Amino acid sequence: MYSEKGFYDKKGKVESLLVTYRKVLSSFLSIPLWKRISFSILLYCLVFFPIQRITDTANLGGDTWEYQSLSVNIVKGHGYKFGEIVPFDEYMFQYPGWAASPETRDQFRDAGADGGKYQFLRTPGYPVFLAAIYKIAGVSPLIVKRVQLLLLIFIAAFLPFLGRLYWKGEGEIAGHLGGITFLIWERASANVIMTEPLIMFIVFLLLLGFSYWKAKMTPLRSSVFGLLLGLSLLVKASLIFLPLLFVLYGLVVPSDHIRSRPFRNRMIALSFVALGFFLPLSLWSHYATTRNDGNFIFLSTQSQMILDTNNEYMFDGRPWSMDWRTDPDAFYNQPEVRHHSDAVKVLLFYRQNLSELPFLISNKIYLGFKEARFLHLALLLLIAVQLKIKPSLSQKPVQIPIPIFILFLNFLFIFLIFSGEPRFVSVLRPEFAMMAFYLLLI
Repeated sequence: MYSEKGFYDKKGKVESLLVTYRKVLSSFLSIPLWKRISFSILLYCLVFFPIQRITDTANLGGDTWEYQSLSVNIVKGHGYKFGEIVPFDEYMFQYPGWAASPETRDQFRDAGADGGKYQFLRTPGYPVFLAAIYKIAGVSPLIVKRVQLLLLIFIAAFLPFLGRLYWKGEGEIAGHLGGITFLIWERASANVIMTEPLIMFIVFLLLLGFSYWKAKMTPLRSSVFGLLLGLSLLVKASLIFLPLLFVLYGLVVPSDHIRSRPFRNRMIALSFVALGFFLPLSLWSHYATTRNDGNFIFLSTQSQMILDTNNEYMFDGRPWSMDWRTDPDAFYNQPEVRHHSDAVKVLLFYRQNLSELPFLISNKIYLGFKEARFLHLALLLLIAVQLKIKPSLSQKPVQIPIPIFILFLNFLFIFLIFSGEPRFVSVLRPEFAMMAFYLLLI
């Protein structure tokens, strides 16, 4: 039977819990943020370094053998080349081991024959990052993996600072909870010679840099932000849409700093962004082009391989693979198609399968985001908050940071135009974890 007294008792308990929650929150936030960040760094190092299971070797296969080979050859003075140019043991490969076989060993040896050839399939950010560490500490994958873990620890520890920029007090708490959760789930990504930890770090720096550039578009801040955008593309070309999306947002959305003559001052700011952006890219492009027989290279030569990727296999829900390239029945290998450029091949494929395009697009999105567990949680919480299914702990409206939404859009475009690889969007897990906890706390 309905009891009015029972209803008010329950309501009073909820209000009491909310008061206690706000007191605990206020007490925790009274500790200076820099002290909490410093303590987090120390705590994470003491906890996660001893339990990190790593070896002093790199895999002879996958993407790793290219990154490792390029970096070692740079350090040994042979330039941006792939293959066995110095004695095999100096590359610190695990052989035999994962993906390593007599065939891959022979391929690696053959690639380095006669001094090897310059290879620009990979963007240079990660190989140069490895080479810098190897130049200082000697060729040791073990040290690289520890440095990568340190990058993840810095992201986790400074996530509350980013959260404060977006949501103030609740953002700081969400940053602490998201940081430790992210580190527990994702620390294993530091244990292999792969780009993900460095991409996560450059993305985090981009978010900080954008916040400071948007607040005050001075020539110095504009140049630094442009430099970060340029470096991000040199680390991974899967961030290719970020410069355009960030600049468009900065161009359209009002800035407190630019009040007088806004159009002229915005153009000046964007000019300095462009200057910082093209500086590292032009240096790399000049280096790569002059060593590629004069054939122009902007970032890498991999875009041609990816653009005409396995659209046909997406109809069956199959993940990305290279099998279609040796399949004589594949659409792209037909005589009337294969002589076209990669972009035209894709357009021809879409035109022929126009009625099935919605299914293809939805499948690409599904395959790309299917393992983004923190994004799934954030979306479910956002729906629950909007439908008022989840009880509100705060009277503040929900705020989804535009920079994080821009990152989401970047990978959405990547999946639609190229292919849906879950590994791409995994680099946004720190931010998605923080956002999920923010939605849980409000």
